[in-house]
Amino acid sequence: MLKGPETHIPYKAPDLKRLSRASLGLWATQDGNRQRAEIEYLIRYGRFNATLIYPEDIDPEGASLDRRDRIVARYFGDKPIMSPPIGDDVPRY
Repeated sequence: MLKGPETHIPYKAPDLKRLSRASLGLWATQDGNRQRAEIEYLIRYGRFNATLIYPEDIDPEGASLDRRDRIVARYFGDKPIMSPPIGDDVPRY
């Protein structure tokens, strides 16, 4: 949970160049019998922690932003995410 009187969670664009080595390395360990669908990751105090998400763990009727909001709430509480305006410098997924 966030500490202090924060009223929102500031969106931070991921540094995909720095994260690509860790996430691609993790993805490369994939078991040939099981395909991964998503990676959930958290960087806290300089430590990278990841959880692999499989298709059977995802509600096919659910929206990806709903999944994101549930994951964010688990780590940071029920506060709105304050996103910057979308522009060329914000990664698109």
